[in-house]
Amino acid sequence: MTKAGLFVTEAGLRVIEAFSSTRQLMTLTDVAKQTGLTRAATRRYLLTLTDAGYAAFDGKRFQLTSRVLRLGHAYISSVPLPQIAQPIVEELGHKTDESVALSMLEGSESLTIATSSPRRIVGIFTRVGTHLPALSTATGRVLLAGKTDDAIAAFLQSAPIQKLTSKTKTSIDEIWEEIRRIRQLGYALNDEEIELGLRVIAVPVRDSMGGVIASMCVSTYSSRYEVDQLTQKFLQLLLNASERLGHLIPTR
Repeated sequence: MTKAGLFVTEAGLRVIEAFSSTRQLMTLTDVAKQTGLTRAATRRYLLTLTDAGYAAFDGKRFQLTSRVLRLGHAYISSVPLPQIAQPIVEELGHKTDESVALSMLEGSESLTIATSSPRRIVGIFTRVGTHLPALSTATGRVLLAGKTDDAIAAFLQSAPIQKLTSKTKTSIDEIWEEIRRIRQLGYALNDEEIELGLRVIAVPVRDSMGGVIASMCVSTYSSRYEVDQLTQKFLQLLLNASERLGHLIPTR
């Protein structure tokens, strides 16, 4: 069997998984015990990993090298963003007991790509694939705030501003004011501009280069929270979830 063949077998992967934060340095005997493999088989796999640069050996103990991270990166790079984000979105939904959504900009609209609904009987339910006008939503405005002024100006000239409720901001000056506020504070608030009785807080999701690639929001009924209570209740949780997701997004 070739070295490559040794590496990709189930047993070879078990050797990698034997290492952890509490088992960073292990002898051949330690690894054999953790994997249930014979000492001879364990030795072959460890030497293969060492030769390939995935492990290091100090003469007594083995440890994984940072090259192993390439395996995780290859997985993340091959998985669509909604699949990466869904567990984080669901976890945030459980923590807030409110509706959580992740959106991306598609044309002039904010497209929902991952959601989590509250466990309460009466709750807000946003479907994956929902399109909402970017200029009128918290998620859409967050996504626009990450663009250049010239790109936003062009967007405002080409995209219609829909009056969805009596509270919807429709003037270009109002939209610019919202975008500047989002850039300054790092989040967006939407007070019944999409639907009466609905309040939303949204934050950007950034990739490793700092670019805004998505927006995450918490939506709730106005009967549950005043608009100025949203930051106190949900902002830090949103920021934490956004940062975690951002760390998982590979540089394209």
